[in-house]
Amino acid sequence: MSVNHDYGDKFIDFTIAAGVCRLGLLPRKALAKDAGVGDEHGDGFSALVLTHIAASRDDVDALLAAANSAGGRVTAAAAQTGQGEYAGHFTDPDGYRWEITTPA
Repeated sequence: MSVNHDYGDKFIDFTIAAGVCRLGLLPRKALAKDAGVGDEHGDGFSALVLTHIAASRDDVDALLAAANSAGGRVTAAAAQTGQGEYAGHFTDPDGYRWEITTPA
């Protein structure tokens, strides 16, 4: 792995394989805030968020709708983020949290 971005104790982003996947690490409290979890220790928060980068805003909306209809629960509707992305969150039927995002 190579380090893509290193923001000290705030965030570090690794590239595992170019164009394939990345690993981002945040402190638990920051990840809980990013995932929309009010209490970093409550709500069954596992401190893991899986992210899918979609091709477009329409794809983000379609994937959130598909997750919802397949038994998932949308926890944050898709919206413009402060980081210049369009993203939404859902929890899958097994309880894992997902972020679906695309560059705006």
